[in-house]
Amino acid sequence: MFRHVTLIAAIGNQGQIGLNGRLPWSCKEDLARFREVTSGGVVVVGRKTYRRHLEGSDRIVVVQSRAGCLSLPDMRYCWDDGQPALGVAVKTRETPAEIAARFPDMPIFIAGGAEIYRLWLESGAVDALDITRISHDLTLFGVPASDHVFFPVDAGWRMTLPEVC
Repeated sequence: MFRHVTLIAAIGNQGQIGLNGRLPWSCKEDLARFREVTSGGVVVVGRKTYRRHLEGSDRIVVVQSRAGCLSLPDMRYCWDDGQPALGVAVKTRETPAEIAARFPDMPIFIAGGAEIYRLWLESGAVDALDITRISHDLTLFGVPASDHVFFPVDAGWRMTLPEVC
């Protein structure tokens, strides 16, 4: 079955997805899998996630931001300029359903950060979750839990997390 909108994330043992604007781990296998799974699709991210992880990406990247049409490296189009070849910036007031409707024949991958995950989960537009469990403990490196960013838990989903790294 074709999954139109898939939320894709790597999540640590206690639900963490970020630390000080970065991934709290280094897992080459997961990054390679992310590139393979999202190739040929549309990747939706927030501004900070784009700047940290997807600048110069070879796929269509939609950056959701309250700032609207952003000036970012490699960002070539905004919605008014037609279909994107490399990147797009959209305002968060455009609903996930409207963004999904722009790409009806392409798989869409929601790749974070936490605010973008929450927005899409609450919208009901997500068809599937593609979650990688990373064996990473909050106490690693002595960093307090308050410095971590956590995946927004949604009671409507049941997750089984095979460990990759």
